[in-house]
Amino acid sequence: MLGRTAVALSGGLDSRAILCGAERHPGLFAFCAFDEQNAEFRSAKAIADGLGVEFVPFQRPFDYYGDNARWARGSAAAWASSPATTSSAFGKTRAPRRGQCRYRMLFDYLFKSLSLDAQERGLLRREHFSAFSFEKLIYRISPWLGFAPAVARAARSALSRGRPQRHRPGGTGTPRHAPHVPALPRGRQCPTPGAAAGDRLVHARGRPAVLELARTTPPEMKLNRRVYLNAVRRICGEAIARIPDANTGLPLCASALRLGLNRYRGALRRWIERHRRTIATSESWPNWSYYIRASAKLRTLWQRPNPLRAI
Repeated sequence: MLGRTAVALSGGLDSRAILCGAERHPGLFAFCAFDEQNAEFRSAKAIADGLGVEFVPFQRPFDYYGDNARWARGSAAAWASSPATTSSAFGKTRAPRRGQCRYRMLFDYLFKSLSLDAQERGLLRREHFSAFSFEKLIYRISPWLGFAPAVARAARSALSRGRPQRHRPGGTGTPRHAPHVPALPRGRQCPTPGAAAGDRLVHARGRPAVLELARTTPPEMKLNRRVYLNAVRRICGEAIARIPDANTGLPLCASALRLGLNRYRGALRRWIERHRRTIATSESWPNWSYYIRASAKLRTLWQRPNPLRAI
């Protein structure tokens, strides 16, 4: 009814679930933007091929990020590179295939541990509940508050009002093994904090059932992506679930042992990639360490003189 349907496919959990859940029709296609063909590109292509959906690749030119640096100026550099990674690709998909474009449906955050007090522990780096932390909550709301102590103190004071003393800094905290451990995260997970919280809640408020489901889902089921991962597996089916997740490099049915050990492998791989003389990585983001040093476009933007203005 609204024209052709384009799904931005990265090979992760979110995009494959959307593509698998989409109604099959001749106007449905998937696209992937990439710097060089990498693990993410190969997973995305395998998912589209496995579903029999048209796959449209868009390779970014080397100075794509410098050319789109206007996003940084418009948002004071705060979270500016996220929309820039897909803005050009959306323009390319709409030019030959005019239709409707819906962007940034981030419901997944409501069903993961990002809004909870959780930390990774143990050799396998599994998530567990931790005591309430104002520092983590304030950082999630805006990491830039770390550079504005007065604003951070005001935010801390506002968040303290009405909170039991045991949940405040200096209090007794939440006992790790107490039966009421989920009570604290249950009371503060909606609305979810975070730099892009507005994107999630604008969409979710239009669908009250989503917020109600997020509110009633036990917090312990959100640890280690447990409920979200199982939901994606059910939507996609076992054949697509066996295609490696672009974020972990493992199939969706991988055991906790494989996931835990893979964390160390991934950290080593990212360290090696940062020291390579290429823009490509195995993930969505480029090798910023190399690109910032090698881009003449970025160097020109950074070094150009700007007129002085009174503030």
